[in-house]
Amino acid sequence: MGDASTRTVAVYLVDAHDLVREGTRAILEREPDIKVAGEQRDAAEVVRLVAACHPDVVVVGVGDEADVGLEVCQALSTALPRIPCLVVGHHRPSKLVVAAIQAGAKGYVLDESRSGDVVAAVRRLAQGLSSLDPVITSRVLTHLRGGSEARPATSVLSATERKVLELIGLGLTNREIAVRVQLPPAAVKKHVASIFTKLDVRRRTQAAVVAARELGAG
Repeated sequence: MGDASTRTVAVYLVDAHDLVREGTRAILEREPDIKVAGEQRDAAEVVRLVAACHPDVVVVGVGDEADVGLEVCQALSTALPRIPCLVVGHHRPSKLVVAAIQAGAKGYVLDESRSGDVVAAVRRLAQGLSSLDPVITSRVLTHLRGGSEARPATSVLSATERKVLELIGLGLTNREIAVRVQLPPAAVKKHVASIFTKLDVRRRTQAAVVAARELGAG
């Protein structure tokens, strides 16, 4: 191992997007004290593969493949608790960060952060410390305290998106919504995708819950 000043930190990468994974590898391998010991794009056999190379840190990308990323964190924290996971994810509502931490992640860095922040987080986790991006810390604390955000989640939606969300809450399909709001189905599909992103939901049932809670739909 050597002393702390000469020790090389071995990292394993898990990210569904090849370009993102390659970019992360390039950032890390610029550092003389960090090496990428292995990588993969999905959760298949992740415990066995990580155990085989026994890295100091596993960096997990959580974006559109959020379920996969959280699955990886959960599997590794259960089977290999001494190997910390660092999640690199979107700047979304705090519940995703909390979910990652509950799944066993020891750190969370925004994918819009500077490359140096990712490097610093990897080094902190390798030293046995946690690393939570300061930009999202206050939002996480609000969530954990059970407090509500100052504004409702739907406040980030446009007027059209609010109407579309209300109709989702009523159980309408995209084609039925298109008739109601007098827009092409393709335009409604884009609005639905934007709503999902802004509300940090992945299913219509989740969006319907938000609609019922904040818009009285359903």
